[in-house]
Amino acid sequence: MKQLKKFKGTSLHISNTPFKKTIKRGTKIKTKLDLTKDPNVRKRLKWIQHYEKHQNARLTCRYFGISPTTFYKWKNRYKKYGLEGLKDRNKRPHRVRQPQIEPELEFLIITVREKFPTWSKEKISVFIEKYLDIKVSPSTIYRVLKRNNLIERTRKLTWNFKKRKQIGKKNRTRKGLRADKPGTVLIDVKYLYWCGKTFYQFSAIDKFTRIGFA
Repeated sequence: MKQLKKFKGTSLHISNTPFKKTIKRGTKIKTKLDLTKDPNVRKRLKWIQHYEKHQNARLTCRYFGISPTTFYKWKNRYKKYGLEGLKDRNKRPHRVRQPQIEPELEFLIITVREKFPTWSKEKISVFIEKYLDIKVSPSTIYRVLKRNNLIERTRKLTWNFKKRKQIGKKNRTRKGLRADKPGTVLIDVKYLYWCGKTFYQFSAIDKFTRIGFA
């Protein structure tokens, strides 16, 4: 207690040693660790903390199960940029070059789509190359259709077309005449007008036996 009273009212001074630098850096790291919410930054910061504590890169790599290349990559970033260097960098360039397409070609693609709304981008590509001798990729056609809001509308048209086709098929099936025994005959009449005269052809078929007469 007497020793403590001796230092009462005085500030504790740490000499200028590597230990002092370690304490200051550790305090700084802890403060920033509490502020950051990025889990990847937290993870990489733990690697740095472990290394600064043990001063052994191999031990740090084995402890966290990472390669030396990965460790030194983030260690150098942290040394150069601080905590910001531990964040994932966006590899996407700031300005992305947009593929250019001639207005005439874009108009052609839109025209073909409106004429044949159920065609896919691959079919449109083949059609333009075959009949107009213009080579355009399906991906370019897709971008044009998407930019002009012709994707969702086409999907709806395709769905309606398929739906009508299914309904028509069901109706044809329901209206079809069925026979359980011979004797049910279907008769059809066709005519041809030629040289001022009308010629008729009568056809008949037994629904059960499939025997036909004309």
